[in-house]
Amino acid sequence: MSSVWREGMIGSGKQKGPLEPPSPVLMFQCHGGGFIAQSSKSHAAYLRRWTKDIGVPMIAVDYSLAPTYPYPRALEEVVHAYAWCIENKTLLGWTGEKVIFVGDSAGGNLLVAATLKCIQIGLPLPSGLFLAYTPFLLQFVPSPSRLLCLTDPLLPFGFMMKCLQSYAATNKKENLVLNNIQSKSLLYSLWTTASDMISFIFAKQRGGKEGIVNHKGTWLSDHSPSEEFQEFDVPADPYISPYLANADDLSRFPKTVLVSSESDPCLDDTVMFGKRLKEQNVPIDLVIFDDLPHGFLNFGASPEANEAIRVCGDKIRDLCNSK
Repeated sequence: MSSVWREGMIGSGKQKGPLEPPSPVLMFQCHGGGFIAQSSKSHAAYLRRWTKDIGVPMIAVDYSLAPTYPYPRALEEVVHAYAWCIENKTLLGWTGEKVIFVGDSAGGNLLVAATLKCIQIGLPLPSGLFLAYTPFLLQFVPSPSRLLCLTDPLLPFGFMMKCLQSYAATNKKENLVLNNIQSKSLLYSLWTTASDMISFIFAKQRGGKEGIVNHKGTWLSDHSPSEEFQEFDVPADPYISPYLANADDLSRFPKTVLVSSESDPCLDDTVMFGKRLKEQNVPIDLVIFDDLPHGFLNFGASPEANEAIRVCGDKIRDLCNSK
């Protein structure tokens, strides 16, 4: 997408009047959605705003979604799309000089993994990364911010478990996979999983029976929630969990803007990944907003989120203009 027609851009030959010269910068964007949902269209409102305000073209990648296409399909498609952009820069109205990776949530994870892939296979590295509320460690590691998902209505524990399992899990049990689940039953499953987990915690605090109580007060199972983690494994793979990448690879990263919020379950991931980059002398810019949920870029109707979208656009503009 672009706010102006540029020389060489697909469709520019049909335009009357002068064309803008190719842009020295391209934004390469991947959307969030837990690896299982959403698309570039669901993020179009703020992406179009950034394209216009920053004044550079953007390509938004619609990668294949889990569980139909689990890891590494989405990552492979993102890397292939990036390689295509490099080879066909004129068609995008781009000189090929600089590219800024822009991603949120699962999209941010894919772009960090794609950067690692570029290092491995020798593709040109991006000139900067903008990563909003991104999960960098897809492992069962508790942290203060991750515990927020137990009561977060927008990113509940059940949803995070289903996303993780659908995208990256091995040793899956068929009855736990998302295949052929209708939307209504999926939403009910996500809601009850989160509420059941909270009930378990409260029961343990009261010294009650070890089990899970649902919202009607009946026992759902005779095992603890920790046993749910034993139903599948997630590989310790840096292309799944970029936090696990080796120091030499991280030292080659460009300037990175990391964005989260105080109520984001991915806040601790963001801070710790930023720490790893800083240890390798990679310039970082850590931005933490107040009182905004995970996924706030899609909530532009809110004055607070609208202002955060503006701030994020300014940060991306700084990356585009940096030497």
